[in-house]
Amino acid sequence: SMEKQLAWCVIILLSKQHTEGRNDGQFYVEGDILEGGTNRAHLYKVERDMYQGYRSSNSWYPQRDQPSILDGGDRRGQRFLREPPDQTAKIGEQVTLPCRVENKQGKLQWTRDDFGLGLGRDLTGFDRYTMTGSDQEGDYTLSIYPVELEDDAIFQCQVGAVKGVAPIRSRYATLTVTVPPEPPVILNGDTVEVLEERTVTFECVSKAGKPAAEITWLDSHNIPIREGVETVIESHPDGKRQNTISMLRRKILRSDNLRNISCEAQNVAESIPRRVSLQIKVEYPPSVTLHYTPHILQEGETVNFKCSSDANPPRVTYRWFLDTRELEGENGRSLVLPAINRTLHGTILKCVVQNRIGRSEETHTMTVTYPPVWRVKPADLAGEDGEPVVLSCLADSYPPPRYTWYKIDTINTVVGRSKNLTVILNHQSQGVYTCRVDAQGFEIIESSATVRLKGPPIVSGSDVILVGIGEEAELLCAAEGIPTPQAVLWTMQGSIMRNGGRKSIDSYRREGVLYSTLKIQDIQSTELGVYNCTASNMYGIDHKTVSLKLKEDVSFLIPLGVGITGGIFLTIFLLFLAVHCRRSSQKFIKEEISDKDEWNDTIAKDKHVLKVQEEEVPLNQHFDPLSQSPLVDKYININLNVQDPNYSAVYGNPYLRAGDTLNYRDTYDHNFSTEEPPIQYRATAGSSSPPLSSRVGAGPVVDAKYIFREDVLSSSLATHV
Repeated sequence: SMEKQLAWCVIILLSKQHTEGRNDGQFYVEGDILEGGTNRAHLYKVERDMYQGYRSSNSWYPQRDQPSILDGGDRRGQRFLREPPDQTAKIGEQVTLPCRVENKQGKLQWTRDDFGLGLGRDLTGFDRYTMTGSDQEGDYTLSIYPVELEDDAIFQCQVGAVKGVAPIRSRYATLTVTVPPEPPVILNGDTVEVLEERTVTFECVSKAGKPAAEITWLDSHNIPIREGVETVIESHPDGKRQNTISMLRRKILRSDNLRNISCEAQNVAESIPRRVSLQIKVEYPPSVTLHYTPHILQEGETVNFKCSSDANPPRVTYRWFLDTRELEGENGRSLVLPAINRTLHGTILKCVVQNRIGRSEETHTMTVTYPPVWRVKPADLAGEDGEPVVLSCLADSYPPPRYTWYKIDTINTVVGRSKNLTVILNHQSQGVYTCRVDAQGFEIIESSATVRLKGPPIVSGSDVILVGIGEEAELLCAAEGIPTPQAVLWTMQGSIMRNGGRKSIDSYRREGVLYSTLKIQDIQSTELGVYNCTASNMYGIDHKTVSLKLKEDVSFLIPLGVGITGGIFLTIFLLFLAVHCRRSSQKFIKEEISDKDEWNDTIAKDKHVLKVQEEEVPLNQHFDPLSQSPLVDKYININLNVQDPNYSAVYGNPYLRAGDTLNYRDTYDHNFSTEEPPIQYRATAGSSSPPLSSRVGAGPVVDAKYIFREDVLSSSLATHV
């Protein structure tokens, strides 16, 4: 039809106008893209829309009953040069809605919400409305002053139709009127009294705002509060304005006491927000702080405590406790504890402060420094080969003790650094272990224990005892083993020695060693011979033979052979010459030692005794440091210097000065069987009976004894001056 052809012409013209320089194949109408010409159904829809609508300065607007130029209107007839835009105005301000028409032919009027305000420039009944401009200029601008809430509407400028000229309507212009909200109100009042740790809901309301007011909560530093805020907007009864209700849920702390919380309300109708505030009064129980001097508590010192509190209301009472025990009479802010000791270490000191709201307390765990003391000392242990044994030591101190284990051998070796030490038993690991305890700032303490390997006993004793007929003989042997043997059996030529008659057997234990002494009174020649001392435990058996011989019988010491005899005579001659020279030239020599020795420089009247510190000591007496003889106990620590050439002693005499180790090996090799290595002693200061475990070698222990001068004639003996 003609109408469709005309529409197509308009589309083509408009698309050419707005698509210059475009090669995307699209149709454009007033800046809007009409999708490709291949979709005719869609293009027809665009035609309908254009046919049924009107065009503003920027876009196409469909209208319900608006005729267009396609309905026969004259495109050269009346048209809008300027149409009213959307506007926003604050109540009380002035608003102008422009409307300019070219070639106006019909009558013009303004509508508000599609209600006509009247034809012509005379707007009767609308005193605040004025149509400005002139017909010659085609200016029909609507001016509104002052703007009121009822002006919040849509406005349109319309020109009526005349014969041959279609009516025209401008775009709808929306006038939005803003209204400042009423001042905010906090419904909780000007002051709120609340207990600490309580959660309170504050409510602030701002009414009749358009748009709805925005409410902001502020703390005492004017910092917005975001957390715990919930806002509700309700419609005002007039239907245009709105009420805003904001709720703040907040946990009240004692730090909020006497602080303000503010509520601000504002919308776009005002530039400065309105504010309302309230003050918070917080009541809380005391907050307690405990101070003390000195800061490092040492045993024996006096300590001063001071209890400070912050409370509302501020009237408080004080009480003091040590653990759960209340200190009677102590009801002030200060407490003095004199001469504290280690029993207070770890004790909880408590200060309790109370007001009418509640009570609070502050505690301090007392830390008292004190030196280490033993709780558990290491104990001697024994076990089988390969068995683990645990040595333990425990000390009490503060600062906490530090433990170090050493193995006492040729050098001190650190073997552990905890209170328990596990030792795997073998021949190398057995020995003495020392636990050393160190607490910072205090002296070190230490204690030792011996770890030994279980096994069969080792029996030791003298090899030969010299005795005269009719004298008393004393034979001693010692049995050492883990476990310690329960008894010692003495035999001679298969006969068991028992108590009775001239024989007596005495046994005793000392430091894990079993000592046994066989005494025979009035020795007869038939009783001379070899005696056997036998001991056993669950791991095995061992024995030691002791030869009981006459004193004069020294032939066993004289080697045979011509060459050896010549050497013996030469040795005797040299010894005789040395003794003779010493008797004639030397006098009594005094030596400065811890216990001063006093000797008679004359020869003892009896060749069988030697005077030691004004008491006579029998030289032929068997002196064994392991026995408990009163005589031995009395003289065990005496250092002797024998100056008289009439007397000499075998190496190993404990009453003569010697080095750490006395060895018979070089002198008496022929007196020992090949199965028993010679004895070695280790000197032990201050001990009346050195333990057999202190032996250097594995040989038997030989009793130390004095001999006569004539024994020197034997080449197998050595003299000691």
